[in-house]
Amino acid sequence: MERLLLGSMLRSRESFDLIRDYIVPKKYSKEFQILTDKIADYYLRDVEVPCVEPQILFAQLEETIRSEKHLDVFKKAIQEAMDVEGIPEQNIKEIIFQAKRQEKADELATALVNNPKGAVSLAKEFLDLAALTSLDEVVTAGTEIVEEEDLDGLIEKELDPTGRLKVYPSALNERLGGGLKGGHHCTIFGRPEAAKTALAITIASGFLMQGAEGLYIGNEDRRHDLVMRVVSCLSGMNKEQIQRDPKKAIELANNAGFKKIKIIAMSPGSLGQIDALVNKYKPKWIVVDQLRNLNVQNESRVNQLEAAAQGIRNIGKKYNVITIDVTQAGDSGDGKAVLEMGDIDFSNTGIPAAADVLIGVGVTPALELEGRRWLNLPKNKISGKHENFPVKLDTALSRYSSVS
Repeated sequence: MERLLLGSMLRSRESFDLIRDYIVPKKYSKEFQILTDKIADYYLRDVEVPCVEPQILFAQLEETIRSEKHLDVFKKAIQEAMDVEGIPEQNIKEIIFQAKRQEKADELATALVNNPKGAVSLAKEFLDLAALTSLDEVVTAGTEIVEEEDLDGLIEKELDPTGRLKVYPSALNERLGGGLKGGHHCTIFGRPEAAKTALAITIASGFLMQGAEGLYIGNEDRRHDLVMRVVSCLSGMNKEQIQRDPKKAIELANNAGFKKIKIIAMSPGSLGQIDALVNKYKPKWIVVDQLRNLNVQNESRVNQLEAAAQGIRNIGKKYNVITIDVTQAGDSGDGKAVLEMGDIDFSNTGIPAAADVLIGVGVTPALELEGRRWLNLPKNKISGKHENFPVKLDTALSRYSSVS
């Protein structure tokens, strides 16, 4: 493989540029690394030269390598590489692709021996790469290209309010510029018992009432508890009222869109499982409650949370679905109405970086007595409004509403 790559780099500047973009030289032999650097220097000296002249490269090597033994090794490697028959461009891409696969396989094998826990993410990278069939797919995987002629349509579509899902309570929707679209990623955070799940249920119920199918994935509360809370929010009936007249509650909930939601319990669940569920059910939106409980292998809690948040965001972009997740605020958020990015537990940077919108649920003893919460938008890429505002909370219905 090294000889094929080396020969391609020597014969063509274009091949060298392509190989340099995708191959990691340090994963190859010391001789290959040194020769790659020398070829790079050669092309840098003359930006017009289309290929390497071996005799000139030999002369340049003699200027820097004093050991005759080592010099002979490099000259032999160059000569053997030049003896390989010229390779067409598409075949060069195939060689690079196979080399890239081998790099990842070797990296995974080393990690399995030295750091099995850290090998989990590498295994996913290897499987993702193995699923591709060409270097062109590696280049375009996970990318979207907007052509000039698409621009009018893109702008028209982006400005069309019918493409958005409204977010309840309405006070929140107004500050989000009219709602969320596929690919938007929103994170709700707050202290324990701040009613984060109630906000997630309110938003999910609002989506259902607009006819949008979705998944509510919970790994914190019992599935039956989540079902009852969603039914309460949609029907407007509390638990005691539902017990007295369950048929009425079911009818009201179904009329409001309950049949369009799948409530899934995980313990604790993984990004791979969520990806598979989204691929299977093709929802318009998903809620992950909670982010911190997902099984994500990483060396620290900070990195675990960042990887989980980035993973949910990537799923949203991959399938063009709205993603909403829930996580905790740290001790710094205790008893506060106004929450900032720095109040997110164990992730002052990673989770905020992955979110388009951060919604902090603030509560003080006074707000608790009043049946209110304070919603905070320390990050809002959708409309740019970073505001803090009061909302009403009916805990019996898991339902938020705007303050008149």
